[in-house]
Amino acid sequence: MRTELRLQASVILEWVGPLLLCPSEVSRVPDGVSGIYMLHAFFPSFGGYAVFYVGRASDIRRRLNQHLGPRTTKTLIRAARELDQAWWSAAPVLEPELLASVETGLIRALRPICNAQVPRAEPLPVNLPPLSFRSAIIT
Repeated sequence: MRTELRLQASVILEWVGPLLLCPSEVSRVPDGVSGIYMLHAFFPSFGGYAVFYVGRASDIRRRLNQHLGPRTTKTLIRAARELDQAWWSAAPVLEPELLASVETGLIRALRPICNAQVPRAEPLPVNLPPLSFRSAIIT
């Protein structure tokens, strides 16, 4: 019997954020950049940002602008935005075949409340943006 060890690769993403989900911050994202993004809320009492949605987009700027509109595609995201100020983080993923795997890996790891479904792609582990400040030393 032959046993094979499958090593799962990981991807290091270059994250931007957390930034306030507002037109002036979203407009800083170049047009047409594909990638992964996360929406989160700021909870100082818990030491950072709680991710409530992970998504992928062929144009991150356009998709974040859609989330700013009054008719975002998901009711849960609109409700989360209305409860408190939302924040976002994003990272370019220029290889289209990696987008679904990165999204799947993040959804499985973070289990965001507004992601009702997990994509069927093979999950790919990635690094996270700085979502916690508990480890920071404050003097």
